Amino acid sequence: MYAELLMRHIVSWGEVSHQQKLVLLVLASFTDHDGRCFPSIPTICKTACMSRSTVIRALSKCEEDGLIRRDAGRRSTTYSFICLEDTTMTRSTSVSMTPEGNIYSLKEEAKSKKEGRKKDSELSVTTSSVTLTLFETFWKNYPRKIGKGHARLAFARSLKVADAQTIIAGCHVFADHVRSEGTEPRFIPHPTTWLNGERWEDEVESGAASTWGDAAGEL
Repeated sequence: MYAELLMRHIVSWGEVSHQQKLVLLVLASFTDHDGRCFPSIPTICKTACMSRSTVIRALSKCEEDGLIRRDAGRRSTTYSFICLEDTTMTRSTSVSMTPEGNIYSLKEEAKSKKEGRKKDSELSVTTSSVTLTLFETFWKNYPRKIGKGHARLAFARSLKVADAQTIIAGCHVFADHVRSEGTEPRFIPHPTTWLNGERWEDEVESGAASTWGDAAGEL
């Protein structure tokens, strides 16, 4: 599920070369729940149908652009998608990572003119900031902090089926229920699992149900 969702986001990225995008898609297909993967260069070459030199150049460019991080080990190299770790990354062309995908705000006027596109970065930043703020509210209140990057993607996806107020209010109710029951952390679902399961619709037992009105009133 995580790999599929990440691949959908990569497809929407506009400011990368086709070699970079293909290599990123290959990496995403191997990504685990922690946003990491370990394919060898020969595996990437074979999967992407690209030469070794082209793959190496594309990986270097992706790392330079702040899209991935490479950690070389004794037996293998670990690739991590930075967009699953950080809310915002900055490079020469100011890449803004958002739950809706990657919205690239080109700060270099010369480059914008060369490519013949108008910038609407102000609108993009405003929209993404609202969404990110809502997610941070959810994250602050969810009773188990694990897999924030994946949770961010799942939250954005959840906004397609429910409004933020409903999701966050449901999170408050669930958190109160967990606290009242004294649930051990290992038995609390990951936030991504909770969001993907639309658990804000769950009925909780009487102890926490009364907090719904208070939770909604805080939004």
